[in-house]
Amino acid sequence: MLLRKTRLRSNGTSTSVIVHAFGPATRSPVLVPPGLSPFIYGDVEQVCVDLFPLSSSRSAIFGGLMPLVKTLEMAGVPGELWLDGSFLTERINPKDVDVVLKVDAPVYNIGTQEQREAIDWVIANQKPTLKCDSYVLMQYPPGDPLYDEGRWWYSYWHTKWGFSREDDPKGIVVLTLSAGNTP
Repeated sequence: MLLRKTRLRSNGTSTSVIVHAFGPATRSPVLVPPGLSPFIYGDVEQVCVDLFPLSSSRSAIFGGLMPLVKTLEMAGVPGELWLDGSFLTERINPKDVDVVLKVDAPVYNIGTQEQREAIDWVIANQKPTLKCDSYVLMQYPPGDPLYDEGRWWYSYWHTKWGFSREDDPKGIVVLTLSAGNTP
């Protein structure tokens, strides 16, 4: 069963957010439907933090996600952050959020020093300090010798996070990195 919450934006448009979807009976119910679910930053807070007033960990996890997003956006890193893990379930006190930065390899290979440093920072895994278990998914253009490897890793992350251990489909939150996405 899915419940949708519609939010009216100041520009007159509205957005609908999934706030509950039942996953496998052996796991905590998931908060997003199966597949890739585009979110804006505020939606993550609304769905993963605000709906859990009794949680002692969700606010801190979201607080760790904020500097990760801001660091990448301030460095001008275009891409997507895929979010997964118990933070996207009804578990009251998850330990962290799983994050994959999906970025085009040329941003790293021929981008600015700030872009490379920000991506390296994500690669270093920010779980100990930000509660964000972070990874990078490099995508290579067709014709690049590493194109097939990039496609393999895309399939790996999509399969690993798009399905439960019992092979039930589950959702992945997608945050597009861009100016104005964060508060």
